[in-house]
Amino acid sequence: SRVTNTYEAVVSTQSTGEQLNHNQHLHHPPSASHTTHYLHIIAKLKSFGKCDTEAGAAAFENRDQMQRPVLKTFYDHTQPINDLDFHPYLPYLISSSKDCTVMFYDFRSSVKRAFKYIQDTHNIRTISLHPCGDYLLVGTDHPVIRLYDVNTFQAYTSKRSDQHHFAPINMVRYSPDGTMWASCSKDGSIKLWDSVSNSLINTIPNAHNSSEVNSVQFTISQKYLLTCGKDESVRLWEWSTGRQILKITTGHPPPAGGTPPPIQHRANATFNYNEDFIIGSDDVGGVVWDSRTGDVIQRLQGHANLVRYVAASPTENALITCSNDHRGRFWASFVKNVNVL
Repeated sequence: SRVTNTYEAVVSTQSTGEQLNHNQHLHHPPSASHTTHYLHIIAKLKSFGKCDTEAGAAAFENRDQMQRPVLKTFYDHTQPINDLDFHPYLPYLISSSKDCTVMFYDFRSSVKRAFKYIQDTHNIRTISLHPCGDYLLVGTDHPVIRLYDVNTFQAYTSKRSDQHHFAPINMVRYSPDGTMWASCSKDGSIKLWDSVSNSLINTIPNAHNSSEVNSVQFTISQKYLLTCGKDESVRLWEWSTGRQILKITTGHPPPAGGTPPPIQHRANATFNYNEDFIIGSDDVGGVVWDSRTGDVIQRLQGHANLVRYVAASPTENALITCSNDHRGRFWASFVKNVNVL
């Protein structure tokens, strides 16, 4: 899932839904292929989840009679979709897939097919669009990250071969002002890059005890990086020095004197809109932690399987959680003592 900067819509590979406690979930049948996008209107998601009256509850039971919150459905990919991003000011949705393509969709158009695409030779695992909207970072199964001009599709890479990762790329993300970008890889390292020269600024090796680093994100101040790894931890780093500021252990703790069992799934962690909280997942479901102390603030229960991805609103305490139970749940309010929308 990915949420627009204006928080008017959210994209997922799920559809339809029902309510559970203070959340809304979008169900996708397990037998279907996850090769399509569903563009949901946030306002409709919120209203779709309200069933305070007997009439509302009755209508909720007969979900086929309810207006779906899906605005658009997009096609074209032939294999699972790995990542999504919105253009900062144009009505474009960009997606990457295991089919080695990056697709560009116009969600204001009536056309449900991509109007242009980038063809690669490797599984495209992650993308990130520059805040100006003219450049696109692409991370694949190949260790070299590509930088594309979205107008000409000219590709660029770092000149220094010794600066690249040496394993597939798990995530690339631009800083808020676009002057830097960060990458993380299956090689267990985090790298910081200059956006102008495309040169390496710093590397944090073995960031998660030699485990894969699943996700990376800049703070608003751009002084720190939030990462999540397969060592069952979420960590906050001062990127200039490589110093670890905070470590949060997720899932089951390792046995005394031992190491945690290997994790076979990729999960991520992200901040809420004002960075008071860190949202991620553990063995049970979604979790909200205090970003200063690492204490658990709230557990987001309701999923029947692993939570694989979380996407937070840029304007309020709301988020989407996506799970192996084939559901994406929309949480209109996830922090205690906050009124439910």
